[in-house]
Amino acid sequence: MPCPEGFIRIHSQAEIACSPAELFHYVTTPARWKEWHHSSLRTGPGAEQPLGVGARFEEDIRAGAVNAHLHWHVDHVQPEQCWIARADGTLGIELTLRYDFTSAPNGVLFQRTLDYRSRHTLLHWLHRLVLRHKVEKESAQALRELQKQVAQGMHR
Repeated sequence: MPCPEGFIRIHSQAEIACSPAELFHYVTTPARWKEWHHSSLRTGPGAEQPLGVGARFEEDIRAGAVNAHLHWHVDHVQPEQCWIARADGTLGIELTLRYDFTSAPNGVLFQRTLDYRSRHTLLHWLHRLVLRHKVEKESAQALRELQKQVAQGMHR
């Protein structure tokens, strides 16, 4: 899947020691994102279970030193294989989040792809030149935290 023109792509992946079904259930429940991705500050009502196509929810984030409020819509779901959602937010933010799940020797290869941009020109260039690296580090840290959460039983 090519990165849309004008967007910034952040791709991260990690092998997670659990079944595809367990991981899919956990990461497609947006209310649980804050347990492993510290950019997610809060989700609104309707995000407390795994979300299917057409589901909508809201989220407050702090990513790359920028606070934003996002309005999400789940676009595509293939259980235990792929989950895609899109969001629009404050500061002209547009993003697509894609999760891919592939069986691996010790569990699941989890791939997280974030394509984002801001229609706000100054913020767009700030991300391209400076903040992108911060978001990349935050994404890598999130997957390390996800591995820890899964190892600890995902607070079932």
